[in-house]
Amino acid sequence: IAAGAGASAATCLGLAPIETIDEFIESCRNAGIDSMVDMMNVKNPILILRKLKKLPNVVILHRGVDETKKNKEKQIPWYQIQQIKGNYNDILVSIAGGDTIKEIQSAVFNDTDIVVMWEAFYRSTEKTSELAKEFLEEIR
Repeated sequence: IAAGAGASAATCLGLAPIETIDEFIESCRNAGIDSMVDMMNVKNPILILRKLKKLPNVVILHRGVDETKKNKEKQIPWYQIQQIKGNYNDILVSIAGGDTIKEIQSAVFNDTDIVVMWEAFYRSTEKTSELAKEFLEEIR
């Protein structure tokens, strides 16, 4: 459905059953789009990746917006970027859940391939365009 609508990628939850994730990855390959597995609330993504028949194109390490607001101790799992890249050469790693320039800098410093910005753009304010400009300067 996603490919038919023009999408170049689709996302599946890493908490889904392994069989579902395997089917999702295969369906994405057959449709010619990238598969992205979102590891929100998955303590150790490597354990999920080891069980899969084929690997996804992208693994998303994700801290939820509500977690960010209500649990200041919940950190983005920066260390997992190198865990994944050290074990799997062909997977891109994405970070979601950081909307500040400091978190973007940390993502780039930690060798993230994709940085997802959401809340700052979803809840548009007068600072949104300023943040977008800073974000683009940082990733260049």
